[in-house]
Amino acid sequence: FSEILTKVDLSKDFDRIVVSDSIDNTFLSDLSRSAKQLIVVDPRSDAYEKLDANVDARKQEINEFLEGLEESSVDLIVLSGIIAFFDLDLKLEIFDKCSKLLSKDGILVFVAVTANSKLTADQKVAEEIFDTRILSSASYEKVVGQYFNEVETANSVFYCKNSYGDSK
Repeated sequence: FSEILTKVDLSKDFDRIVVSDSIDNTFLSDLSRSAKQLIVVDPRSDAYEKLDANVDARKQEINEFLEGLEESSVDLIVLSGIIAFFDLDLKLEIFDKCSKLLSKDGILVFVAVTANSKLTADQKVAEEIFDTRILSSASYEKVVGQYFNEVETANSVFYCKNSYGDSK
């Protein structure tokens, strides 16, 4: 999972990093060394037993958590997991919030499940439960491009530079 952060300079000091649904990923220790505050947001009740004590863990849905943050207050947001199965309107709302929450040089890293992704058994269940239509990489690129000036894609991971306040 750490390969998703290859386009993020982890030698930089981040004030605040927000990560969704990634409790079980090993890259969290790398992120915690790069951030003054690392916040992991995950609605699963058993997820927090796996985290280091220095990680700020929130048992909450990511869209609800983002509501409470101030604009331009986050340097890096990593979205993965269940967000891929939210309906399109909710994803658009989350992308809009992220574009406003990111600092001037902030980055959104969105780990997408795309139409050409091979789904795991858990992802197939989530697709059925949420009755989700999985988008293609090209569609995601268009969607996130509505909120960010720069979008770079590598293996269904989208790196989006903050465009809030810039003219598009």
